[in-house]
Amino acid sequence: MQTLSYLAAPVMGLVLTLGLASPAAAQDAQPPYLHVTGEGRVSAAPDMATIRLGVEAEAVSPSEAVDAMAAPMSDLLEQLAEDGVEAADIQTSTLSLRPVYANRDQPLEEGPHITGYTASSTVTVSVRALDDLSAVLDGAVGAGTNRLDGLSYGLSDPAPVRDAALAAAVEDGLRKAAVLAEAAGLTIGAPLAVVEQGGSRPPGPVMMEMASMDRSIPTAPGSLEVTAQVELRFAIRP
Repeated sequence: MQTLSYLAAPVMGLVLTLGLASPAAAQDAQPPYLHVTGEGRVSAAPDMATIRLGVEAEAVSPSEAVDAMAAPMSDLLEQLAEDGVEAADIQTSTLSLRPVYANRDQPLEEGPHITGYTASSTVTVSVRALDDLSAVLDGAVGAGTNRLDGLSYGLSDPAPVRDAALAAAVEDGLRKAAVLAEAAGLTIGAPLAVVEQGGSRPPGPVMMEMASMDRSIPTAPGSLEVTAQVELRFAIRP
């Protein structure tokens, strides 16, 4: 069996399979088919945000470091509740205690030695009303938060937008198949198979460190682009 491939573009290809003369080989030969990849893109305005708020403190002993971190973290959790964030939308995501070593510029003969400890904790918070996001951030800073480890926007119900992107991807695949078939002088029928591929995700959160602020924290949600890809296979008619 001999296979000939004709590539029309990086994302779509035309594959023709030619059978051999023997009946057994002809019976096992794969029929000729047209294979394309379709892509769909849909933009949507986000309606929620996810933030990672943290508290980090350093002290001489482990217990002092934990105490110095725990107090503002408790204040943060209370402040989030006062700002209307539901308990189900707050989750502790990291908790760490690590030693702090002497400056590496110290003479080598002294060797590494511990000078203190750093305790940190981070909570992941879902803010489901974007109009409240700046107020939630302001309250967190006022409560003692000194780290913002991520801010990302999303959709509370991404299914409708995802479905629209999938439909657009199928439409794009059908269009590509029609263009290829006409250019190659082929006749194709309905798709034999439609397989969803992995779609892209919105940009990840931005890392930054927070300091004391005298004014409200501005935010700009922008828009999200949801993409979907599908592979379609068509039988080539005689």
